[in-house]
Amino acid sequence: MELYLKVRLACSEGMSRRQAATSLNISRDSVAKMLSYSTPPFAVDQNVGRFHSMFLHFTY
Repeated sequence: MELYLKVRLACSEGMSRRQAATSLNISRDSVAKMLSYSTPPFAVDQNVGRFHSMFLHFTY
C-alpha cells in the first residue's frame, strides 16, 4: 500500500512513469497498473473489515 501511494504521489508531482519506475525499482508495467486504479486492488474495506479485490473471486 505504501508503494502504491509513493507511485501516485511521484507521478502527480510531475515525475514520468518511467522515472517513477526507475527510482522505486519497479517495472513500468507495475507503475501503469498502480495509476490505472483510484484505490489499490487489495485495499481493506473499512466498513466490513475484510480484504476485497477486483481480481479474486472465491466460491464457497
